[in-house]
Amino acid sequence: QEFCVIRNLQAATGFEDLGLIVGKRFHLSVLGVLGATVPTASTVREAIKLFIEYIQLSYTYFNVSFEETSAGGKLILADQYELGDLRRFFIDRDTMFTVNAFRELFPQSISMEGICVKLGYEPPLESNKHSQALQCTLEFSEGSTHITLSKQLLEQALPQSNELTLKLLEQQCKEINQKLSDSQTLVEQIQQILLASIRAPLSLEDIAQQLGLSSRTVRRKLSLEGSHYKQLLMKLRESEAKRLLKETRWSIEKIAEHLGYSETSGFNHAFKKWTTLSPNQYRKQ
Repeated sequence: QEFCVIRNLQAATGFEDLGLIVGKRFHLSVLGVLGATVPTASTVREAIKLFIEYIQLSYTYFNVSFEETSAGGKLILADQYELGDLRRFFIDRDTMFTVNAFRELFPQSISMEGICVKLGYEPPLESNKHSQALQCTLEFSEGSTHITLSKQLLEQALPQSNELTLKLLEQQCKEINQKLSDSQTLVEQIQQILLASIRAPLSLEDIAQQLGLSSRTVRRKLSLEGSHYKQLLMKLRESEAKRLLKETRWSIEKIAEHLGYSETSGFNHAFKKWTTLSPNQYRKQ
């Protein structure tokens, strides 16, 4: 339903920067208890970690992670679902929301000098609107979207920080998060874990450990849901391969490597089994 609404909006407005326009209207307050909890963290770093811990309470379709470096840190928005023609919309929307959230955390003022954005698609013909909206260092490159933050920004204390309020609100986040997790099938949980490590897929034993289950229990539960580990991995690789061939200009070699194939020939062979076509034939079609 959401995708249908967005496509109708795109058709009615013709705005190429619709994701940015919608993203500007996304405030922390739309995230309910999570949006109220984040500003009460002690620093920007802690706010980011808190947000990612309860990411299930947000509206993003991306797998969001955070990596720290000696110079600062990097928020990574990696594809979690096949978004097709709406991928750019959601990248723009979620990036705009994130940059906006940093401004909201500091109602007085915040320098955008500490933020650099790499949007995960090829540069559009017109990028002025992106520069004007985001107001920070900007580049485009196919793949994951990166929002890089300086060390100084990460260590910035939040003006609304409140340890007592944080504890009370975080408890609510935990309770809601648990209810949502309980409603998720095992297949869905494993798909999310596999997608996050698709370049070097985790073993069934490693996945079971992450889920706090024995590998025997995972096998049995998957069987009850009509699936098994190898089938899940193959289906995920197939859908990701099709998406990357349709939506990117990546070489076949790069796609094969991204999907965890040590040899391109192995990827070509697997793709023909899935579709009866070679990757190049599929892309042309």
